[in-house]
Amino acid sequence: LPTDKEVLSDSNCLLREQIQVFSATADDVKSRQMNHKVVLGTVGLRCIHCLHLPYKERARGAVMYPSSVGAVYQAARNFQR
Repeated sequence: LPTDKEVLSDSNCLLREQIQVFSATADDVKSRQMNHKVVLGTVGLRCIHCLHLPYKERARGAVMYPSSVGAVYQAARNFQR
């Protein structure tokens, strides 16, 4: 967003540019592991550099589904690792 630089640090701005917010599609639901249940429309975060790769070829942690609104910040920070 245009106002990011006014309220976020430089590192958070860079991180935000690398992440896409999305809602899970039928393909996303099908591709998830059984122990990480995701339903259609679940909000997720994903690496913009891995979008074109099949799930099995993406880096570990390239797609995250935070369990709550409060967990979004931590999920985004996990992309820095």
